[in-house]
Amino acid sequence: MKQVPRTRISTGRDLLRSQSVVRKRRKKKLIRLYGILALGLFAVGGLAYASHMDNVQIRKVVVVGNETVPGDEIERVSNVILDASYMGVFPKRNSLIFPKDQLSKALVDTFPKIESLDMETESFNYLNVRIKERAPFAEWCSALECYLVDENAYIFAAADGSMPTPAAKVREKRDDSEGTASNASSSSPDENAGTSTEGVSAVSDGAEKPAAPTVAPKSSYGPLLRISGLDESVGSKPVGKTLMPQELLRELKDMAVKIESFKLKVREIEHRGEDEIVFKIEGNGRIIFNQRRPLTQSYENLATALKSDVFTSATATFEYIDTRFGNKVFYKFRK
Repeated sequence: MKQVPRTRISTGRDLLRSQSVVRKRRKKKLIRLYGILALGLFAVGGLAYASHMDNVQIRKVVVVGNETVPGDEIERVSNVILDASYMGVFPKRNSLIFPKDQLSKALVDTFPKIESLDMETESFNYLNVRIKERAPFAEWCSALECYLVDENAYIFAAADGSMPTPAAKVREKRDDSEGTASNASSSSPDENAGTSTEGVSAVSDGAEKPAAPTVAPKSSYGPLLRISGLDESVGSKPVGKTLMPQELLRELKDMAVKIESFKLKVREIEHRGEDEIVFKIEGNGRIIFNQRRPLTQSYENLATALKSDVFTSATATFEYIDTRFGNKVFYKFRK
């Protein structure tokens, strides 16, 4: 005969017992949670107390390597950040947890002259900030003022000197001189137009006119290659912006060096657009290039022209030399 399994019928006592077990488990969990929170608070409090100890606080910011960036200003910006705290608890002045990345970014953003910097603590109480400043590679003049440009074409400061250079006044005088030269040349026929020789061609109706020499603004860094134009692309606040692609800037600098190997002094490069880059020669006229064509190729044509008898035997200075038209070089001499 098959036995029927017995089933136990829960009573009220069993129900009370199970509820009591659930409450006990819940109480244990709460006690464990409160214990963990208490330990966490105790640990945070201990860390907060330890982080405020004087022997690990940065008391002095020491600036090394700066030449033109004021050291006291670097200290001031650094102290503003170090005087703050993390979540209002842990001081940023603590030498073990000070915000190195935040501080570095703030200094570079505040002082564009800083190219790079490095920080390290000394004896827990001193923060040494080693600065590497940007070296001027060229000088760019906008319509109102001149600025220093590094080798990466980064505009990092106004040109040094007791008086900022008002380039607009310089250009105003230059325009007047060009107008005078234009009127003088149009009053008489061109007697200095040459003939084609060894890839060198001459024309007599060029639009380029000689410009009266002007004195470039003085800089405490010594003579720098002077560049103008590009005002619209740079904008009204040029510091912190890139003037042009760095490859182009270096090509222009190299071109100036090559031109000066022919005993021609480049006093300014004016970037009028990709189709017209003008090298203004001291005591002469202008050499014109096209950015859309390789500058090295244009230079080869220019060098051929300057080595030809037309130029080596010339007694007059040239008004312009134009290299923008293929393998031909157009030129015009002054009277």
